[in-house]
Amino acid sequence: MARIILQNKISQTVASLVDRSIKSINIPYGITRIGDYAFSLCYRLSSVTIPDSVTHIGNQAFYIVYFP
Repeated sequence: MARIILQNKISQTVASLVDRSIKSINIPYGITRIGDYAFSLCYRLSSVTIPDSVTHIGNQAFYIVYFP
């Protein structure tokens, strides 16, 4: 899995997604919260698109992610 595109039918990410093969994430407009540890340990993640609708990013949502 190299890329994640979240659907705009949800309002927040609630689960932790640990997948070391993810390289990019596109969070659609309408998402308001990114939960705690949501994308932690996604080592290869190099691109994240976060829209203005996101008003809260949880604790360690990108823990141990090394953006280039």
